[in-house]
Amino acid sequence: MKRPLRCYTGLSAGVIIAALCWFYVRNDQRRLAISEHAVTFRFIATWFPTSHSRLLRTYDVESNDTDALWSDVLPSVVMSADRARLLSWRAILMTRNAHAPPESRPNFHESWNSPRNQRFSPWGRDVFYRAVTPERTFVCAIVGPNTAFDDASHIFADELSANQIILIEVADCGYSWMEPGDIEIEQLVSGSRRPLGVLPEGFFVVFADRQVWFLDHHVPLRVVLKYCTRTGARAHNREDELAQYAKLRIRTNN
Repeated sequence: MKRPLRCYTGLSAGVIIAALCWFYVRNDQRRLAISEHAVTFRFIATWFPTSHSRLLRTYDVESNDTDALWSDVLPSVVMSADRARLLSWRAILMTRNAHAPPESRPNFHESWNSPRNQRFSPWGRDVFYRAVTPERTFVCAIVGPNTAFDDASHIFADELSANQIILIEVADCGYSWMEPGDIEIEQLVSGSRRPLGVLPEGFFVVFADRQVWFLDHHVPLRVVLKYCTRTGARAHNREDELAQYAKLRIRTNN
């Protein structure tokens, strides 16, 4: 009877070792996934303007100079005179930083999915896409009244509080990276929005001073909301309440 006992003991040890190996491999994969997303958000944060650029909800390209889109303004949506939604801030930001040849750059007067603008689409896929959300981005701005992107304010980027959250990671934004589409502040307040974060451990946010934090998924939404509006960000310090949920913090060069 001893031989079967040794057999079972060896089998049990093998199961335990296999489970430990699976655990460590899984943890390594999770850490790698978080690191990959961290690199993405660091790139985006580095590109984001900190001064001399007005943040807007919408920008009418028929009534305004398109040259301003290269440096002076960053709207969440580029619109035509008939209120057609043409391009997202993601496309503008990528145009400024991708160094694409002139024939591949988007036309600010055309829709994001026009044949001309789709030639630019591959330039942003490595930044704004991930395999878990194919053809749809996970990087969203927080837009609407009292946010950084608010037509009523025309605020300059360097006038925002450092505590202000301007970008947030969403599991599936539902839009192509060039397509206009973000998170309305009302959606966050009401809870009628897509789940935050691609990874189960949490989600990334970008602040107005271009710091990138990876927040634990247990952070209460009411705490996050304090830093999504201009008045809330000025009235609260992220180190007091939000920092305890930060699993990763990245500073970018301003």
